[in-house]
Amino acid sequence: MSWIKVFEPHGSDMIFERNRHSCYASREFAEMMDRSGQPFLMAGFAGETAFLSTAIDAFHRGHNFSFLQVASASHALEHTQAEGAHRTVGDVMRVYRDVIDTQGWITATHPEKIRFVQ
Repeated sequence: MSWIKVFEPHGSDMIFERNRHSCYASREFAEMMDRSGQPFLMAGFAGETAFLSTAIDAFHRGHNFSFLQVASASHALEHTQAEGAHRTVGDVMRVYRDVIDTQGWITATHPEKIRFVQ
């Protein structure tokens, strides 16, 4: 597998191999999430596959997460361009947990330290 240049793992970044769309297809990821008890953030690429399937798996396991839609993207679908597909992914994600913007994420993780101005 080749990494997208700016998303290459560094230092102590954890890498989980999987053979299906959901991150929970990795036993190690599922075990880590069971142990951590912490909410996690989803951002990146493949909203229509990886994010949706991971969101559904997380929801059924009672795991808390947020989806940072503005830092994510989706592929085009057969009858839908990529931008429309990604809007729909965000709409569906709201059924399972929060879809947040950048300011919401920064405020949630560092409320006393950072103010993001667009």
